[in-house]
Amino acid sequence: SREQILVIDHGGQVIRAGFAGEKEPRLERPSYVGRLRTKLATTFLAFYNDVHLPTPNDYNRKLYSYSRTLYRGQIASFEDADLLWKQLLHSEPLLRKESSSKKPLPVLFSESVLITPTLREKIVKHFFEHLRVPKLAIKPQEVLVLYGATGGAQKTGLVINSGAHTTQVAPIYEGSLIHHAVRHNNIGGQALSLALGEAYKIDEVSWWQEFEANEELKDRLELRRRGAVHPSDKLEVRLKYGKLIELGHERFRIPEIFFGKEDGIQHLVVSALESCDVGMRKELLSNIVINGGNTRIQGFKQRLIDELKEVVRHHSIHIIGDGSKQDLTWLGGSVFASLPASQDS
Repeated sequence: SREQILVIDHGGQVIRAGFAGEKEPRLERPSYVGRLRTKLATTFLAFYNDVHLPTPNDYNRKLYSYSRTLYRGQIASFEDADLLWKQLLHSEPLLRKESSSKKPLPVLFSESVLITPTLREKIVKHFFEHLRVPKLAIKPQEVLVLYGATGGAQKTGLVINSGAHTTQVAPIYEGSLIHHAVRHNNIGGQALSLALGEAYKIDEVSWWQEFEANEELKDRLELRRRGAVHPSDKLEVRLKYGKLIELGHERFRIPEIFFGKEDGIQHLVVSALESCDVGMRKELLSNIVINGGNTRIQGFKQRLIDELKEVVRHHSIHIIGDGSKQDLTWLGGSVFASLPASQDS
């Protein structure tokens, strides 16, 4: 029988974990760590832990100051990231092995295409020496996205991955990332959230409620073709925590940041393709995969096609799927780790 493998996708906003071969992660939680605020009275602090690993419904910004563990593909705090990893491997009830053994499971860990070789080496050493995993595989997130989108059937494609802090364009050929052709900018969901926060003041709520509120507003954003006339009517949105927001022209203006005239996604694609062999460009453009919350903005797929047609004139363009699925990275990890060849290695 095949051994269980734990698949971990550590993102800038959320960390997901579950078992290879399953269709959904068993756990999804914020990838932030809270530290108790020191200004509070010492006697008051005695009732609380110094460190807080939040869940979606358990945030307390009055008591704790929360910091990201991953930022623009790099580990922001190795100490804090270690706390999350230990929780997943040793303490999380949803991820305990069905057997009675308490030893850690083999791990497939997704990495950013922006990771440095030094950091990768440090992560590998940490998982083996400190977390005591028996086996570890590290795969680029964009390679796993391609597996998730096609069930492992397609090994060549161009992945556009737009996450919390960055947007990457990554060519993949025969299952391998073409590292020198990867392009990125520092435009992601955080930029949208900041723009939405400036346009619509959200009452002081928990970090996760604020995150969910921004996600709800992002669902109402819309991209249209460049130069299109936008309707002037306002759109009312009742947020999950109760506040009523009126979205005006900002719902069309804010997402335009993804298709800027200088650093827009379309230009990242052109630059990435120019770094690939001429013979593979046609196949890459015929197998484009979009992933990440920003790609679910209404009209994103069609706007991307329109922009690419303007800058890539001699090739047909085909996008696999519609960008509506979440967790393509984790799903791809589940698919990859469940393949016999992956388990044997």
